[in-house]
Amino acid sequence: MSTGATWTGDEPRQAPDPAAEAEPPEWELCGELVAARLVQVITLISGGVADYHADDFDTALPDVPAAAEGLDRLRANCASAARLVSIFADTQEARLAEMGTGRLIRVVLHAEHGAIFCYQIVPGQYVVAFAFLDDAAAHTDPLTEHAAVNRVDREITTLVRGLRDRLGLPDQNPGGWAAPPSLPPQSGLAESVRHGDLHLVARVRQGRDTEGHDCFDLPTMRQYLKVIDAGRRRAFYAEFAEAMFATVGQVGRLVRATVAGHLRRVVLDVEQGAVYYYRLGVGDYLTGVTLNQSEVSAADARLARLADELPS
Repeated sequence: MSTGATWTGDEPRQAPDPAAEAEPPEWELCGELVAARLVQVITLISGGVADYHADDFDTALPDVPAAAEGLDRLRANCASAARLVSIFADTQEARLAEMGTGRLIRVVLHAEHGAIFCYQIVPGQYVVAFAFLDDAAAHTDPLTEHAAVNRVDREITTLVRGLRDRLGLPDQNPGGWAAPPSLPPQSGLAESVRHGDLHLVARVRQGRDTEGHDCFDLPTMRQYLKVIDAGRRRAFYAEFAEAMFATVGQVGRLVRATVAGHLRRVVLDVEQGAVYYYRLGVGDYLTGVTLNQSEVSAADARLARLADELPS
């Protein structure tokens, strides 16, 4: 026996349900973050189109170079960057798919005067947020200890967790925040590699001169290499690292038009681990890889510390 509603073409149409006309819950939650001054600007992207945007530029225009051209220009640049960063995320997800580490769930583009975050809610739907740094905060190192950047990162993590829960989807643990970094002494590139968190490190100069170290051959790494072996992973990440020279150059334009400055740190956080980029100088940078999602923040902190220690 059916328990659903029945209808015929002769039935009068019912009046619209006022509840159905309410804003989607994700719009309300995003607006609450801006109203509480926890996030200054946030955009929701669905299918490559911005369907919601909120900012508090009318009351607190950030004191960064990108705001010098005025509120309207900065707002337009942020809206454009949000859409393009979601496309960037799709592109990088397709490139990383070969390693079988899952979808790209979080992107961090950290520049001299702020950061752009792009989180995947479900495939094709992203939330993009911006963090702006004043001159004093902009020179805090290591990069993983920027309080304003980390606050926005964590707020968006919580937002996405809640939105996925409403859809009956599990938490993907973007950022791997649950595991606090444990940083024993390290004194060089090879010494920073550990089976517990940071599994590969490479230094690249001008996109071609690469020095790399990894621990893929350790017995403790076998659990990560059951489908794709150490040699294939090593070759893929070496090629990916060298390609970051061009990749960062392209996406850096979005950063300069919004949060401003050189792109210093990139995190491509997939369902199983992350890939990192740290700028050391002109054409000189570090890349890193972890395959352990619960250690994404720990590996990030280790690489940030290494970037501070190495001579440019």
